[in-house]
Amino acid sequence: MRITSPLLLSTLACAGLLAGCNSSGNNGILGPIAGGNQAKVIFVNGSPDAGPVQVVIDNTQQFCASGNTGAACAVSYGQITSTGAVLLNAGSHTISLKDSGGNAITVGTTSFSVNGGSTYSVVLTGELHPSYTASSNLALTTFTAQPFSSSPAVDFLNASPYLASTNAGGVQFGYYTGAPAANPLGSPAAFGSATTPQSIPSAAQNTAITFYAVSPTSGITAGPSVADSTNCAGNQLPCGNTTNHLRMYVIDGPAASTAPTTPPAGISASAHAAFVGTFVP
Repeated sequence: MRITSPLLLSTLACAGLLAGCNSSGNNGILGPIAGGNQAKVIFVNGSPDAGPVQVVIDNTQQFCASGNTGAACAVSYGQITSTGAVLLNAGSHTISLKDSGGNAITVGTTSFSVNGGSTYSVVLTGELHPSYTASSNLALTTFTAQPFSSSPAVDFLNASPYLASTNAGGVQFGYYTGAPAANPLGSPAAFGSATTPQSIPSAAQNTAITFYAVSPTSGITAGPSVADSTNCAGNQLPCGNTTNHLRMYVIDGPAASTAPTTPPAGISASAHAAFVGTFVP
């Protein structure tokens, strides 16, 4: 099974504290519902200092390309695995993580449940050595998919404990087109929740954009680099292709840790939070 690198990476330089907002509700919203009695499971490594991680579900290592085992299957910081790479029957499943050397990583959560026909993202959140709290806060945070009703569209999933530590409630997401002008999308999203998928107006398609996370008193901006030559050029919202849906996770950046992993291209070492994202057909 093939691991795909994130199709969208952008930095979010976090300056100052964000004011609180209310949660948008339960569970994140990710995209189209899968068919049949099996669930699709995606994994995202959102920890800037845990290093590459091996994912073991039901005592079997997952997200491995054909012929690979062990560290060769590890998911690096900022990576998003392919949608549909792992299919699970409805019910409860065990999950554990190992580092690249095969040592167990303590994350607290040891199981999760899925419903047939749905899509789930399991995100490794937090740090082994966080700069904003006294002890490790590594965890597995699960977002449950719901279908999006229109395309092109974008949704934001809040998987950043750092942002949760600096603003008491949720984070409002949105975008700029051309000269800065706020275009909020959805309700504020608390840690572990998401905005509902938001339609992108035709005037904003195929235009250079900057995504941002904002509160009533301060904002954070990020200019993405979209590596999807089939559907979109760089720094653009979902394009004229009406099947495009952009799913974005906000995760902790390298500066949220005292011992960060070297970030992938597009994520600044000075960022406290970062966007990673992918297009969903």
